Amino acid sequence: MDKELKVETTLVTKEYNLAKTRMDKIKSLFSLSKDKASTFWALKGVSVKIYSGETIGIIGLNGSGKSTLSNIIAGITPQTSGELTINGEVSIISIAAGLNLNLTGRENIEMKSLMMGETTREIKAKMDEVIEFSELGVFIDQPVKTYSSGMKSKLGFSIAVHQDPDILVIDEALSVGDSTFYNKGLKKMLSFKEQGKTIIFVSQSAQQMRNICDKVIWMHYGEARAFGEKNEVLDQYVKFVNEYNSKSEEEKKEYQEEEKDKQREYSLSQLQNDLLNKVGSKSRQSTREIVKTTTKNKIGDNMSISTKLFTLILVFLVVYFSLAFVKGVSATYSITHPIGTFRRFTQPTPLEVPTEEQPSSSVKPSSSASSTKKSATSEPKKSSSSSAVIETEQYVVEEPDTLETLAAAYNISTEELQALNPEVDFSTLTIGQVIHVPKASTPVEPTGESTYTVQEGDSQSLVAESHGMTVEELQQLNPEIVETPIIPGQILKVKGVTE
Repeated sequence: MDKELKVETTLVTKEYNLAKTRMDKIKSLFSLSKDKASTFWALKGVSVKIYSGETIGIIGLNGSGKSTLSNIIAGITPQTSGELTINGEVSIISIAAGLNLNLTGRENIEMKSLMMGETTREIKAKMDEVIEFSELGVFIDQPVKTYSSGMKSKLGFSIAVHQDPDILVIDEALSVGDSTFYNKGLKKMLSFKEQGKTIIFVSQSAQQMRNICDKVIWMHYGEARAFGEKNEVLDQYVKFVNEYNSKSEEEKKEYQEEEKDKQREYSLSQLQNDLLNKVGSKSRQSTREIVKTTTKNKIGDNMSISTKLFTLILVFLVVYFSLAFVKGVSATYSITHPIGTFRRFTQPTPLEVPTEEQPSSSVKPSSSASSTKKSATSEPKKSSSSSAVIETEQYVVEEPDTLETLAAAYNISTEELQALNPEVDFSTLTIGQVIHVPKASTPVEPTGESTYTVQEGDSQSLVAESHGMTVEELQQLNPEIVETPIIPGQILKVKGVTE
């Protein structure tokens, strides 16, 4: 019996705009000349076919495009160009994917199940089974924001595998859990495989791939360098990794920069030329038709100069008359409400940004990894939460960077990092995006505060006493514990230095 085609990607690309502001992005869209430095191609024409019952691994170095490809297949991220065919319902599992951090674990199970179309009766019937599988115990009724990354992964995995998905995408979700849960998750995945379900497994572990997968896709800086039988592809990948690790740090950095430069300078025209060079003369015409079809949805590249000029003029006129209308409304308000207008412009309300210490357990990127993503360009910036001038440098975002992990890595609060990047929306960080971070040599002013992870048996009085504080002082630093008992794993602010 022939297997059903479940997932097919044809020349799929993903381009991220590195422009800092929305206006810069609009300018780049209508620019008459291409600025290669303003874009970053996370995927460069990936074509794969995945059939029912197959378990496909996606492996590669950090920043190779693994998560980008899996997110496009899951429908989370749209491709820039190319064709995507999905036959079935896709469920993705990644660390904290789709979880509401302000809700409890139990409430997240209910919310995700309702979103999948299940009834209240169905949710109630399986609730105990999902909780037991997650191994969260009493923490199931605590807010997810207090969970560790491993606990979030367990919750997300447990919810997803109890949805009975047709196509299951697992993005590093088992890499942060303990061995016991990994073995349990592996058994569940194998049971899905026996049922003929399709599994896409993203990981950096070649051994996990050998245990689980049938075929493997080796992603390498936006390209599918190899796709085929698992042992054949993994042998190639392991050989490359061994050669790569034998290089000096300087050689690694140089290699990474060369590959990233290729991603910045890439274009759909290059994709077309590469494909035409691979086929014979008889296939050139059909190849041109394929390329034309799969790249027609790329906005901007297919616009003629006259079309760009007309569209640019139209946008300018819309903006101009919109501003004129706003000014007219403001002038009318000033005439009819002179006192209110005077107060509005002479008595601004100051914006106070609270500072927040990052948990001491946050994972920091190694100095060598960080150095590969920083630019030599640096400039002083002033933080809104401090009058001190912070010297900054540029940083290129990679997976799985977030506001919290970056702030922890540079030993500043999330508010300070946002203040250094007022134009950046950290909730939608993209791979290749350029942000400002404190320069490595910049000294960090001590705050006199630190953090403490609550242990089993701790009470407010014990924590306060062990840090030379009164209970009242501890509650002042952590107002949320005034009426709520502390729980193991909770992060508290304390005075002095923690263990």
